[in-house]
Amino acid sequence: NLSSAAAVITADGELAVELGGGEVVWTTGNAAAVEAVEARLLEEGNLVLVGGDGGVVWRSFDFPADTWLPGMNLTGDRFLTSWRGFGDPGVGKYSLRLKPPEYGEVELVFDGTESYWSTGKWTGSAFHFTNPFKPTASFGYTETSLESGVRPPLTRFHLDTSGQLRQYTWSPQAENWNMFWSQPENLCTVYGHCGNFGFCNARLLTPCNCIANFQPVDSGAWDSGDFSSGCCPQDAAKCSSDDGFQEVGVVSFDGAVSESFSGGRSECDSTCLSNCSCVGLIHNSRTNLCKALFGSLLNLKNLTSDSTNDDILYIRVPKEGVTKKKKKRTMILIGKIGGIVVVISAVMVVVALLFLRRIRIKRVKREKEEEDAGEKWFFPPWAAKRIIEGDVAAVVDERLVAGGYDVVEAERVGLVAVWCIQDEEGRRPTMGMVVKMLEGVVEVGVPPPPKLLQALVSGESFHGVGADSGTGESDRGNSVDSHNHSSTAE
Repeated sequence: NLSSAAAVITADGELAVELGGGEVVWTTGNAAAVEAVEARLLEEGNLVLVGGDGGVVWRSFDFPADTWLPGMNLTGDRFLTSWRGFGDPGVGKYSLRLKPPEYGEVELVFDGTESYWSTGKWTGSAFHFTNPFKPTASFGYTETSLESGVRPPLTRFHLDTSGQLRQYTWSPQAENWNMFWSQPENLCTVYGHCGNFGFCNARLLTPCNCIANFQPVDSGAWDSGDFSSGCCPQDAAKCSSDDGFQEVGVVSFDGAVSESFSGGRSECDSTCLSNCSCVGLIHNSRTNLCKALFGSLLNLKNLTSDSTNDDILYIRVPKEGVTKKKKKRTMILIGKIGGIVVVISAVMVVVALLFLRRIRIKRVKREKEEEDAGEKWFFPPWAAKRIIEGDVAAVVDERLVAGGYDVVEAERVGLVAVWCIQDEEGRRPTMGMVVKMLEGVVEVGVPPPPKLLQALVSGESFHGVGADSGTGESDRGNSVDSHNHSSTAE
């Protein structure tokens, strides 16, 4: 009964989690050291146990889970590990560690062996390929005050169950965490992202799909974006010598162990069917080379149509589950392409309804206000301000209000629109990222208010993004001299 669980300091001086009946499910394991008399949660998020002499006898920062906070160090035997799944804090298959044997770079690893992303080597001041953070000599990272004395926003790194490393910053105004950086950007480069028998295609809205006649092992996890459980045959019948083979095509994959021999297709089939551990085969009709496959088929990807590779993959399935490959795959592709077109079209229509209709309604009211206030009014920055403040209803067409609309979706669309009109080009999301944001795959944070558009209309000079627009300091390198280069709109 988790409702009766409690954290207690035991007679041995350990911090333990006990269930209602006194059953201990976790301890800090520091009994052999100095006994603790008090537990403290420090401001930086470090949970510590303090001994009778006031010294720290145990620190949670020495035992990282899936989150990396400022002041927490990685070492040769201390690394991050993802959760097993959504809602399951068990040990997952992905980890962030220092790369052995030199330990001069940070890498993401699958199952402790397969590296699929790295920062590049440490040069003394930054990593060679990418520099999302600047670690200290012990490969931790810290936050220092800016020249103005203002501290940057609190940040943390999180190793997601998808195998992606994400960086978040805390927004005191919105009181939530905003994700602004993640690696690898292409989820299909994450080892085992789609699990066993799962195809990965980063161009699709949902990157993972099962092989024809296969289905997700855990449909609930797939619906929530966790594809690591992979796929299994729709007919879960036991292994039989009457099984058949489903043609998949020319693909690349990882994970499986193969046994090669020469022979025709019939000999290849019978050899695989004689062993229930054989999950499929590869046959080359030109060379008559056959490979029986055992284990998991991970990272399945279609090779290009102009590939000269004649190795065809066939997956073992119950005899009644064998279907023609081309017809099935064509239907899947048409469905996906159609879905993309519908989503993009729907987004364009929604944005048009949200903004163009509102411009007509507000224009007459605003003209008089402009005369009274002596300033020019422009809809995009006005709407952006309302959206950032959480008042998305102010920019929604009255007809949508009357018919009812999803407030959460409207807020998401509005925030994405504001990100797309940011002053700095580097802050604007790519079209691929926009799709992910609208889909809900990527969290949409609260953007800083854009100022350039309003400056162009009002005739004011534009001095870059100020400290109040989310960067913490003015962008003086991109400023425009107000006397010689002011921008005006006719």
